[in-house]
Amino acid sequence: MLFGLGRAGTIHANNLLRHPLARILYIVELDVAKAQAFVSARPELGECVVLPPSDSDRALSDPRVQAAMCAS
Repeated sequence: MLFGLGRAGTIHANNLLRHPLARILYIVELDVAKAQAFVSARPELGECVVLPPSDSDRALSDPRVQAAMCAS
């Protein structure tokens, strides 16, 4: 799970994508359209869900989420 997809968030997301054991299940970003474009351009994100901050509880309550990275 990644909070924020600005400059730092994009760098961290791309680094996580290169890690063989990491998987990004959710991206929480105020600019949902930008985050959707990021996910669409990267098929390796699979079924990553983009959420606005107001819906972050959905991601935080998902039992599959083992870690959260905040990049803002």
